[in-house]
Amino acid sequence: MQIFFTSDTHFFHRNIIKYCHRPFISPDEMNQAMVTIWNRQVKKTDRVYHLGDVSFGGLSETFQLLAQLNGEICLISGNHDDELIHDPYLRERFRFIRPYHEEKIDGQELVMCHYPIMQWRNAQRGAWHLYGHTHGSLQVHGAAMDVGIDAHPLFRLWRWSEIKAKLGKKRALPYPSKPIYPEREFSEQWEVLKLNGEPIEKC
Repeated sequence: MQIFFTSDTHFFHRNIIKYCHRPFISPDEMNQAMVTIWNRQVKKTDRVYHLGDVSFGGLSETFQLLAQLNGEICLISGNHDDELIHDPYLRERFRFIRPYHEEKIDGQELVMCHYPIMQWRNAQRGAWHLYGHTHGSLQVHGAAMDVGIDAHPLFRLWRWSEIKAKLGKKRALPYPSKPIYPEREFSEQWEVLKLNGEPIEKC
């Protein structure tokens, strides 16, 4: 079994062709191309982690399109998946549907979310963060990357081997060097409160 990652396919979405400069004339042409790209990479026994924003189509046409895709699909839902995740028939197409997912693959800890996270769980201890939503327009600091189809230089799904090669070269996110509220300022405020005899409310 091979493992793939993608996000923001936006099947049936006419405006995404313009917004992301996808090389298609119509949503139908885009759908056919992406199904072909998907099935050339993914076999029926493979697994795909889709990090959200699957389709802008109706429930019936989305159901028919998903039936054409190879592989077992795990959905980390995005902001355009509300109708999809609440339909009982469409839900059956996915191994699971979650807004956030953590998993170890080949011993590597992964934090997956549709949205980019600045400080993810165990970011300073070697965990990698995979996200979508930004269509390749935002790079998060540390070992993180956008796995969306628009973020791939060849407009295709990301292989697990590609992600390992890319994030394996990145350093873990460093610990913050300074607290947001410097200790000196807090100490001064504390002394003033004690001198004034003002009651201290517990947080």
